[in-house]
Amino acid sequence: MQENIDTITPGGRLVFHVFGALASFERELIQERTLAGLAAARERGRLGGRPTALSPAKLKQARKMIGEKTPVTEVAQVFGVSRATLYCRVPELARGTTPRVSVQCPRRRVHLLGASVNGGQYTSDWATRRAGEPTPAWARRR
Repeated sequence: MQENIDTITPGGRLVFHVFGALASFERELIQERTLAGLAAARERGRLGGRPTALSPAKLKQARKMIGEKTPVTEVAQVFGVSRATLYCRVPELARGTTPRVSVQCPRRRVHLLGASVNGGQYTSDWATRRAGEPTPAWARRR
C-alpha cells in the first residue's frame, strides 16, 4: 500500500478500522484452523513437541543408579543426557536436607529451599535461599 490514510478525517478512520477488522478476522481464522489441525492430529495419535530425553524405563534405571550413589555425571553420560536434565527429572538430587520447593523445570532457574519461603512468594529468577533468611532488598516484589 503506497497511499497514506488520513486518520483525521472520518473516511480515513473508517478505512483504517475496516483494515484493522479484516486483519483481526484473518488472524482469528488462522488461529481456528491451527487449533483444528492440532486437534485432528491428536485424534490420529500424533503429539507435538520435542520427545522426552529420558523414557520412563530409563528414568527408573537412572533413579536406581543414583540410589546406589553413582555420581550424577556418570549417570548422565550413561543415558546420554545432561546433568541438568537429571536434576530436573529426579528431584531427590536436591542438595542439602531442607525440602526443596521448585518452580517447574525445563530451563527455569528458580529453586527455593524450605517448604514456605516468604509466605509462598518466590522473589527472583536467580534466588536460592534457605527458609528464614531475609529476602534481599533487590529481590523483593514491588
